[in-house]
Amino acid sequence: KMNHGKEWFKNNNLSAYEILFYQDVLNKQLIDGVIERFKKINEVYINIKSEKDILKQESLIKKYMIDDQENFNLYNIMAYNQYDQKKYKKGIKYVEMVIEKDPDNAAFYDTAGLGYYYLEDYHKALEMLNKSIELKPEGKEVAEHYYNRGRVFEKLNAKSRAMRDYETALKNDENYESAKSALRKLT
Repeated sequence: KMNHGKEWFKNNNLSAYEILFYQDVLNKQLIDGVIERFKKINEVYINIKSEKDILKQESLIKKYMIDDQENFNLYNIMAYNQYDQKKYKKGIKYVEMVIEKDPDNAAFYDTAGLGYYYLEDYHKALEMLNKSIELKPEGKEVAEHYYNRGRVFEKLNAKSRAMRDYETALKNDENYESAKSALRKLT
């Protein structure tokens, strides 16, 4: 009966409905706002990914970073863009900015670790990758963190530790081809 009454007010006296059932109205507005934000963010990511020219992609990311300063993932994406341009130190600076703002995001430490790996600063890479795994030790998305740490262990001539990380990556994502390949190479 309550739902029938709500529906009657909504269809016949909207202003009364908004007063009587303000919580429902607020909830709907909140849900609609969240959905709209996700749609916008998804569109941004699609636009970035579809831009194949790396310099144009960098400009696009910067534009989006200005438009949405609270979207820390854009800084992470920018770090990868910089890595693709062989600007490793600049990429690390972008990701370290968001580590300061969101220190509990494991993906950001993984990205920083990868930058240090490219710079051949394997001990700093290991520090960052250890932190990423400490923050998120399990799950499909963490397979990459173990894989990246395994690559660092390989560079440090710690073959058994590298193998263990590749195996752990595969436990978290059995279809992780890079980890399979790296493990085959070591055995």
